[in-house]
Amino acid sequence: MAGGQRRRLTGLANRSRFLARLTDAIEFARLGARGVGLLILDLDAFKEVNDSLGHRAGDQVIRTVAERFASAAGADAFVARLGSDEFAAVIEDDDETALKGVANEIAAQVRRPIPVDGSRLFLSGSIGIARYPTDATTPDELHKCADVALYRVKKTGRGTAAFFTRELGGLFDQRRAAVDLVRDAGTEGRIAPYYQPMVRIPDRSPLGFEALVRIEGPNGVCGPSVFWRAFDDPDCARQIDEQMFALTTADVARWRADGVA
Repeated sequence: MAGGQRRRLTGLANRSRFLARLTDAIEFARLGARGVGLLILDLDAFKEVNDSLGHRAGDQVIRTVAERFASAAGADAFVARLGSDEFAAVIEDDDETALKGVANEIAAQVRRPIPVDGSRLFLSGSIGIARYPTDATTPDELHKCADVALYRVKKTGRGTAAFFTRELGGLFDQRRAAVDLVRDAGTEGRIAPYYQPMVRIPDRSPLGFEALVRIEGPNGVCGPSVFWRAFDDPDCARQIDEQMFALTTADVARWRADGVA
């Protein structure tokens, strides 16, 4: 959905206006030696609403959540819709207690039942929080920090809020490195199955093989202990699945052609 359509649906600012406002807020805060808080909300399991009830119901949910999000964020917050089910609030205050209070109120409002076509839907929202200048000093970096905090919430405890920490930043960097490794290996044909035999214990006769994913490179072969974080990325997980399936089926076909039962 284009930015203009998003705005017509919710009345909230789009991503480009959000980035401009975040830039201004950070500059004003820098000049006045103040802080800025950034909250990113992502609805949990919203895709299931569209899939099961249709896009008309999904639009109603988004409109309701947008109204509640703006109200809970407060009159002084700048609110925007960044994507299909993602919202942001720029708050010119970096007080941890105040930001946590706003996030809790937003989460509580999202959890209230949403009337849709005579029924009531119950959803939750995950929230990532980052602060200027504590966590980052540029708009892009602050946005990334909030996204990292949001990612952590989605993985460990949906429906809650969490602040960015330096520890989370390290985990994000490790995940990004794993994703880059898998993508490069897939493009260069360096993802390979390594076969581990399965044997019958009494007579050690072979039963088959287990195909283990490995990445080959100039410095040797590495296993999932190096790139397991990439499995959290849907594109990387799909890339590994598809290439492993293609490679193992080709190997089986070749073995059969060579007379292996």
